[in-house]
Amino acid sequence: MRDLSFEPLTPTSFLRRSASVFTHRTAVVDGESTFSYAELWQRAQLLAGALRGIGVADGERVAVLAPNTHMLLEATFGIPVSGAIMVPLNIRLAPLYGLTETFGSAVICQPQPEWATLDPAQLAGRTARQGVIAQPVRVIDGDGNDVPADAVGTGEIAVRGNDVMLGYHRDPEATRAPHPMAGSAAAMSRCVIRTATSN
Repeated sequence: MRDLSFEPLTPTSFLRRSASVFTHRTAVVDGESTFSYAELWQRAQLLAGALRGIGVADGERVAVLAPNTHMLLEATFGIPVSGAIMVPLNIRLAPLYGLTETFGSAVICQPQPEWATLDPAQLAGRTARQGVIAQPVRVIDGDGNDVPADAVGTGEIAVRGNDVMLGYHRDPEATRAPHPMAGSAAAMSRCVIRTATSN
């Protein structure tokens, strides 16, 4: 009987109810695009079906890098409808390069006042590579040595601090594996490092 008296209120159940109760009312206004609650629910279901169609299973994580538009809202509902877990990535992050081992704010883009006069291409170049962090981010070679900050030599990003995960999800073997920079999380993607004054 107790099972019949409790139903968790989840974002997906909220949207499903709204699609029934407020079917034709406006749920989303995004520039020129508008969607009713029924349309938003349908779009979330379509996304969920697409994710399942490409093999995303229950409990798997789906990373989303999107601006604050209807696409992000649809992902917020569609991913959990599919049974997966949404991992939103901050669009203002500096180089991502596989930084799935850290909390999003470990590396962020901190706009500078003097960038206000830059043209769009220059601004994009600055924001795509500038990172402010809680603890210094290193780029290391296979032996754990720092790669020169010359924007040429490549290595792996290595981060340490309370932004770093405790282990890999459902992968204890990878969690136990040693790394040249003990106590750090390292991304496997290749990257370069440059000085703060580099253009």
